[in-house]
Amino acid sequence: MPLGPLASYFKLMWTGFWMNAASGVLLVVLFPVKAVTNPVFYLKMSGVVLSVLFLRRIRRQAFGASLESGGGVSQAARTSAILGLTVWVVTITAGRLLAYDEIADVEPQTAIATLITTVALVLGYLGIRRTRASGVAG
Repeated sequence: MPLGPLASYFKLMWTGFWMNAASGVLLVVLFPVKAVTNPVFYLKMSGVVLSVLFLRRIRRQAFGASLESGGGVSQAARTSAILGLTVWVVTITAGRLLAYDEIADVEPQTAIATLITTVALVLGYLGIRRTRASGVAG
């Protein structure tokens, strides 16, 4: 599937991002103590920042000059996309965990399990990529 026509969706993505950012700021204003005293909130905010950085990087790598000149998508752009999606999964999960702060021991255990799973997925992906790059069948 050619990527060129998909570039127009960046405007839609940024619109969705800013709508979510506005509603998130409203929630923090309404319940500031619940947000700023919860370590999962900082995990979520870090994920949002990383995700935005990945999105900018993906746009530059996948929709930059190489695409305009007819070149394919680089491996760096593919890796950035996969890592960016992984960060979004962690960020969304962290956001959902914020609802469980009233249930003792559920939130910390789930946050740790999510972090371990994410690290395992990223390391597994990188291991598969390295194996394929070295020419070993797998």
